[in-house]
Amino acid sequence: MAQAHLNPVIASHLVEIKAEENPDTRVYVFERGEHGEDVITYRDLHEKANRLARLLLEKGIKTGDTFGVFMRNYPEFVYSLVAGTTIGAIMVPIDPRSRGDRLKYLLTNSGAKAVIVSIECLEQLEEVLKDVPDLKFIAVAYQRDLGMPVSPKYHALNETLEKDTWETVDQMIMDVRQPMEIIYTSGTTGDPKGVAIRNNRTGLFNILNMIVWKYKKDDILYNGLSLTHGNAQAVTLFPALALGITAVFSPRFTKSRIWDICRKYGCTSFSSLGGMLAGIILSGQLLAVFMNNAGGAWDNAKKLIEDEPKEPAKNLGKGSERHKAGVVGDTVGDPMKDTAGPALNTTIQVAHFVA
Repeated sequence: MAQAHLNPVIASHLVEIKAEENPDTRVYVFERGEHGEDVITYRDLHEKANRLARLLLEKGIKTGDTFGVFMRNYPEFVYSLVAGTTIGAIMVPIDPRSRGDRLKYLLTNSGAKAVIVSIECLEQLEEVLKDVPDLKFIAVAYQRDLGMPVSPKYHALNETLEKDTWETVDQMIMDVRQPMEIIYTSGTTGDPKGVAIRNNRTGLFNILNMIVWKYKKDDILYNGLSLTHGNAQAVTLFPALALGITAVFSPRFTKSRIWDICRKYGCTSFSSLGGMLAGIILSGQLLAVFMNNAGGAWDNAKKLIEDEPKEPAKNLGKGSERHKAGVVGDTVGDPMKDTAGPALNTTIQVAHFVA
């Protein structure tokens, strides 16, 4: 039986409850293209996150401390999130494209005392290490599909996650107001701003699902957006965790493979943003302008012909072949300019709102 003191609003508590009730449920699939996939069950998530929680404690990371997670969409991201909520440490998701001054700013501004980094981002991190003296610990997650060598300078996270035995960490946080993560804005109008996300946000995500997403038990979700951003977490990560439905993630967004991935896993929902949203808005605007202008031109052409003297023999005015063609054009043009074109404005607004 799940322990009575566990609160499902806190992510690590929810995982422990689910791991006891439905240990073998596939909750996350991290697809790697030709290199296979990582299937994560509730049991996997609970045990590996707990191993990582023990590692963080052993390295001096305690309740209230912040630690960075610097990687693409890999299982270690979710293990880190759950490990942090287990011990009350605050995760700082860092966009894997960050480097230089931006990366240094995120680490120093958040006061990160540790970083869990995937091997493909290690070089970017090493470039700024001398300017981030407060870091106590770095753990590197090695990805099998990248084939990059193990560095003896840093702790290999893979070894910790694959341990057969470890000293279990009991849930250390009971207050849902305890911060869970700090998510930074893009910084397009100045330095990025950190937004503290409390543990009770998990419950709000579930309410959002009931009101907006309305996922069902047989849904399979897909998201290729970075888990470092709130969209991927709110729309896919947390709803799947709470509902026990499968969510599929790619290491990065892929326009060329998105439909193949959705077909392979039977995905019923996918989330996208960024370039795809820009494409929807821009193409929608251009199509709306075309429809309005083309529809108006056809309508005006018919009216112009009707204003001519009625001389069918000379192909002028009503009753002429030109007029018949104009009527056909107006039949298409009227709905284009009066309904279809303007309706695209609503489509653009909805796409912008939902994103």
